[in-house]
Amino acid sequence: MSTMGNVFREKSFYIYVLTPVLVGLMIAVPILLYFHFRPGPGELPIWVFNTETQTYMFNGSPTWNNPNNSKIEIPEYRERDGEKFYVTEIGANAFRNFRYLTEITLPDTIVEIHDSAFRNTALTEIDIPNSVVRMGHSVFRDNDKLESIYFSTNPLFIEIPADAFRDAVSLTTIELPSNIIRIGANAFNGCTELKTVTIRHTAGVVSIVYNTFANTDIYEILVMNQTVIGLYWLSDMWRWARDQNIIWVL
Repeated sequence: MSTMGNVFREKSFYIYVLTPVLVGLMIAVPILLYFHFRPGPGELPIWVFNTETQTYMFNGSPTWNNPNNSKIEIPEYRERDGEKFYVTEIGANAFRNFRYLTEITLPDTIVEIHDSAFRNTALTEIDIPNSVVRMGHSVFRDNDKLESIYFSTNPLFIEIPADAFRDAVSLTTIELPSNIIRIGANAFNGCTELKTVTIRHTAGVVSIVYNTFANTDIYEILVMNQTVIGLYWLSDMWRWARDQNIIWVL
């Protein structure tokens, strides 16, 4: 009788205790994993598909910020339902504070790089594809190891935004292509090793803010093709250069 009782109690234990626990775990674990890995408040998923433009935006992920991802290549396209769709945007803050990131390769499908996308990384050089027509503010700010910049020569890429390369303390020289006609406030402020700026003109740089090159070590500004431009629109820049005893080579 006692043996039958033990068997009954054992079956009851499995039925009334273990089974509900297992069922509860089966329900709870997926839910917990979802809430653990889902995007936080205001955080977008790594890839965002724009149904209007039929393109993708890459937003990055904190999990990518590790020593194994010192070199990252963004693909030209992603597949969705068996079709290929171009990657055209790098989202705001996508690689911000990625201090392991030393090299990034962007495809010629990228049209826009949003605010602070590469702020405070360890990039040593950046090649902005000719497909790029817009960049957000502070896009490469605080990149203290950045030594070389290759700008997009797309005719639609006309502006270097505010704070774009602020405090990039390893920059020593920059060359602005002829398509650039506006340079935002503080774009190169705090680039303490920056010594030479070359401005190439066809349409002409029409707007340079007074503090664009503040707190740099610039001693020479080279203005190419000066015959097609008038320097009166550089009045703020001219006054700043005069105050800093900087040489204009025309």
